[in-house]
Amino acid sequence: MFRNKNDGFKIGDRFVAIGRESISWEIELVFQDPNKIPHARLRRLDNASIQRTFSFAALMNPDMFRRTEVAVTGA
Repeated sequence: MFRNKNDGFKIGDRFVAIGRESISWEIELVFQDPNKIPHARLRRLDNASIQRTFSFAALMNPDMFRRTEVAVTGA
């Protein structure tokens, strides 16, 4: 049911919540909870003090989120 890989999510990826597309979120931390379920902590781009944690399953659900930008890695 859950995958061990991170499904391509990384720090800097950006999302909008379906139904709230005017608010953009960016991944600032990727981690596994004590049950080995992968999660990401997102911060709002317009107010970095607002943060939320979501499972990767939630971020992959097209009824909940849409990825708007993939972070560029390395040079």
